[in-house]
Amino acid sequence: MPPDAPIKDLPASLPPTTLPLAPVAPGSTGVNTLAPPGLVVRLHADFDRSGSVVSDAAEDQVRLLRPGAIILPNFDISDLGRLPPVIPGAAALDRETLLDFKDALINGIADQAQLTLTRLESPAGIASRAAKTEIRIDSKDAVRIRGFGSLSAGGFIFSPPVVFIGDGTSAVSLTTFNIPSGLDFQILFEAVTLAGDPKLPAPKGPSPLKPNPFAAKLPAGSSGAPVFAKRAPGDVWVEIVHQDSGGKDLARPRDVALFTIAPLLLLSGALPPKRVFVVNIIDSTSGTPIQPGNHNFIFDLTEACQAVFGTGTVPLPANESAPFTTSTPADTGPFYLIDGSKFADDPWIQDEIEIGYCFAPHASMHVVLHCKRNRGLHDFVHQEMPAPGVGLYDGLHAGNPNSDSVHYGGNLEATPPISAATPAMGAGAAGPAVKAHRAAPFGKILLGDSRERKVDADYRELLLDQIVQPVLPVDTSWLDVGHVDEFISFVADGSAKGFKMVSASIGAMTTLLEEIKKVPVSSGRTNFHRGKWTDGVRKNPASYDEISVEELIASAKKFNDQVRANHLIPIDQRLKTGLALAEADIIRIPTYFKPPAVPRPTPTPPRPGIDPTANRTVAQTVGSVNMLVLGKHLMIPKPFGPRMSSTDAQDVLGRVFKKLKVSAAVALPPVGDVRWIEPDESPERMACYYTDAPSAAERQNIIDHIKDPSVALSVSNTVLVAARAAEIALANAGNALLLTQLASVFTGKPTPLWMRIKIPDNKVDILEAYMLSVFNPLGVTVHFVDDWFYHFSEGEAHCATNCLRELPETSDPKRWWDKYDPSVDVRYSP
Repeated sequence: MPPDAPIKDLPASLPPTTLPLAPVAPGSTGVNTLAPPGLVVRLHADFDRSGSVVSDAAEDQVRLLRPGAIILPNFDISDLGRLPPVIPGAAALDRETLLDFKDALINGIADQAQLTLTRLESPAGIASRAAKTEIRIDSKDAVRIRGFGSLSAGGFIFSPPVVFIGDGTSAVSLTTFNIPSGLDFQILFEAVTLAGDPKLPAPKGPSPLKPNPFAAKLPAGSSGAPVFAKRAPGDVWVEIVHQDSGGKDLARPRDVALFTIAPLLLLSGALPPKRVFVVNIIDSTSGTPIQPGNHNFIFDLTEACQAVFGTGTVPLPANESAPFTTSTPADTGPFYLIDGSKFADDPWIQDEIEIGYCFAPHASMHVVLHCKRNRGLHDFVHQEMPAPGVGLYDGLHAGNPNSDSVHYGGNLEATPPISAATPAMGAGAAGPAVKAHRAAPFGKILLGDSRERKVDADYRELLLDQIVQPVLPVDTSWLDVGHVDEFISFVADGSAKGFKMVSASIGAMTTLLEEIKKVPVSSGRTNFHRGKWTDGVRKNPASYDEISVEELIASAKKFNDQVRANHLIPIDQRLKTGLALAEADIIRIPTYFKPPAVPRPTPTPPRPGIDPTANRTVAQTVGSVNMLVLGKHLMIPKPFGPRMSSTDAQDVLGRVFKKLKVSAAVALPPVGDVRWIEPDESPERMACYYTDAPSAAERQNIIDHIKDPSVALSVSNTVLVAARAAEIALANAGNALLLTQLASVFTGKPTPLWMRIKIPDNKVDILEAYMLSVFNPLGVTVHFVDDWFYHFSEGEAHCATNCLRELPETSDPKRWWDKYDPSVDVRYSP
């Protein structure tokens, strides 16, 4: 990590003297009549990015080489002492108003340490007839950065009368000044935006001319007139212009130096976690029956996070039925539980934000990119996210109610480092044409973007203007939500490449289904999604989602074959090429997508711009690829797949892996299952869910009864259900509430609370076994979390969570500026 202490030679404190960058009226410049003849001033900053400012020839030689000295966007709140006390019942404060760059002050030592030091000195031995000096920057840069000035001598610090001036269209200048012998004039710079901000665009055209007469090493291929023929989006050029006593510019001496606004870099999901965010949605009791919230998911996730961060740092309720205590901005632990009741019960924190970071030699901070999304979590981002070291960039978020979901965070993913260059790729079913990419040591950005469903130009250009992480677009227009995390994730491993790409695979699912089908139902093989409904309240018979392997093949295979051929295979080839992957670098997770109804049901809430008749799709089987990766722990959506004996599972997976050419050994989970029972669930229906019938026809009788209690169970099924209730009661002997209900299974009242119960059997979930087998070689721990609350709303565990992660510079010596080259054009157009 960069040092926390201020840059070398920075005064211990600075007065709140600001160089406001908004232009003021020309003519306010004052002439210092005491300026000695022959004034010479030159500029020094951390151009070699060592973390300190040294006035020597070596640093001077690189001040024209990109990226020059780094200016950090000052987006956080360094001093939380500035926050007013919390008053119960009072409106929450919008913390955006307190971001450090929002005011013209240095807000304490921590804020000061984030600023970029620039020193102005008077070198000896240079002929000059100058009487005064100006610092000039382009007027467009004058609204992208701010400067704080100080003048020191003999241990005293003075507040010099320095302000930026200009006419708003040409160069903006500092007031004329001179530096008498023995005085040290310093300016501390901060950026108030990112490169590529659509509201604060960078200057266009060439850079200034080279310094004169100071020696300067020019970039390769540069004539020096100008230094660069084209400015880069992050460039901020600073000029020192000398003038005679009449205010006329002198051709020499002249100094020029380059600064760069630190880019926003996105963080790969394979990086170690520091803090997890998830929204708590409590049960709705306003209607009948109860509309369950996401208590089951929160409990599973919290329990798994204890294995990641430690039990002492992640609190868990006393029992599985007890409600959770949500977090507040004062909490500093690694698990942040957002109070959904305060933010319109919006559960999709992944979609609201993308957490990246900005890094400079002297300081760094996480930065929350607020996505183009107008939902309930907007207020959470403003009221609870900004903090010391966690900034907020809100330049894209305009509260647009018509923003397509392709602009949400789930459609924006960073890959791990890509160590090889990749060739250009033409336009096609996988996405737009892209130019060749150099190696990407900080990863690439995967963005769902296509001619059929374009992201807004300002969004695309902002990402491209960060330069360091090339954008690799893929076509997600065929998906209803349209997010790359619906079919791709990344997991770190110990290989030379350092990661595996996890990919949703229709081919793997079809192979698995064909092999499962060979196991007879009479041997105890069960269906997909037993006990799962897609309407939340479990009222509409059509929403009961249990489906047999045979039914799934008959109803969905043809459509999925089309999706595979038309979309997933082309995307797979693009990702292999664009990320320099071999087949061995990919873990394929069995997935089927839902054949769309025509017309499709309108999403709730509606997503503007989505045609209900469009042939778009979502995951039909649980999209387990859409997982939360926390280092060596994988929070994988529980698949609710068919269950069978361990022997049958071993045989099935052995045949499947042979056909798929998967070298992993079969790893089976323990027999038996754990399920969540939602409030207001009928105990008799609960027993029906987990009753195994001897034939498909007998199971169908049970399914018909689940959907409509007026459909009578057969005599044999009545006996089986009662016996199953007794078995479940015995397996949960310590759960008094459950025992009371199951004692009279056909007359028991609905459960009033969430309950996590054991379902006794001698079987395993074949999809869980598949995933354990393919992930075991990576040395990770798999946690299956019940995310059905999100699945039936067209999302999964990754959509439901967000994570603040360690910066790669924490453990890796590479720095983004060593690979920064804005002259390489990797822009694309869909």
